[in-house]
Amino acid sequence: GKTPVGKGVTVMPSEPVIHYQLNIAMLADIDDRPTMSVFGDGHVEVHYPVYMKKAGDYQMQLDEDELVQLVQSLSANGVLEFDDSKVKKDIRDKKKQQRAKGQLHAISDAVVTVVDIRLDEYQKNSSASPVKKFHKQFKWANIEHDARRYPNERSIVDANQSVQRLRSLMKDHRLERRR
Repeated sequence: GKTPVGKGVTVMPSEPVIHYQLNIAMLADIDDRPTMSVFGDGHVEVHYPVYMKKAGDYQMQLDEDELVQLVQSLSANGVLEFDDSKVKKDIRDKKKQQRAKGQLHAISDAVVTVVDIRLDEYQKNSSASPVKKFHKQFKWANIEHDARRYPNERSIVDANQSVQRLRSLMKDHRLERRR
């Protein structure tokens, strides 16, 4: 059956609610990436690729409250409604202004954060209509860097908070090696 997690959110227990992965440009040709899946029943699977110190597969269990808080924080931080093109345009404009002032910041090695969120049903608030089979993909290169560079760009700063929360889950002390 379906599980309601918090107000306005329903998930399927056996499906990933959140899938998080890091794509490192330098290693683009390696199909092995740091990933984490959080399932509707709170089961978490973490994979570290062979080239990382903690290489291997890990798992743990979140309780329902933690799962609810996780999904709610993604919602509160605007990740579920993230307007990619608008935010990219805002940041492009800011980069132009900085360039005009002679400030240039290039990052050679891009790290792209990809977060896929799939909910059986999602309702932003009581006045919004519920969305069935909700799917949102959040994708941003060098989010930590942009969040630092553009502290007034709330959408990036907030989204980065959620990303940091997902990253810290990947280092959770409860993770046990699967094999």
